[in-house]
Amino acid sequence: MPRIPNNKANQMAEAAAERVEEINRANYAYSISTLILYGSLARGEDTVGDVDLAVGLEKRFNDEKEQNRAESQRVQMAEEAGRRFSNFVEQLFWPQYEVMRHLKARARGLSLHPLDDFLRMPKNSKFRYRVLFGDESKIANQLRQTT
Repeated sequence: MPRIPNNKANQMAEAAAERVEEINRANYAYSISTLILYGSLARGEDTVGDVDLAVGLEKRFNDEKEQNRAESQRVQMAEEAGRRFSNFVEQLFWPQYEVMRHLKARARGLSLHPLDDFLRMPKNSKFRYRVLFGDESKIANQLRQTT
């Protein structure tokens, strides 16, 4: 894939941030608590290979039974819509995966990563990030604790 100009990459990141609001209003079993832009776009490079986004998911319900029910419903809805799962693990993680699919929206060049991977990744002097959705001070604290 050719490199993406900075202005187009920023549009992609902003569109993803807008989809967070859609996802959090929808009836998914998980919501997005955090969306962080990092990598070459956060550093302000003129072109980027991809738009790196760290995504924090959280369960929609605090009650375990209610959460399990919501997850089962999402799997059932997917199966009724024709999705077939090749194994139990794929079925188990479907409620999280469908949120990530909605966030990505088939956007080529958008690279989604779990928040934990972002927090644990090695950071050098060029490390930059921007919180697009979520609690900036909480993220800053988490980053201090992992370095």
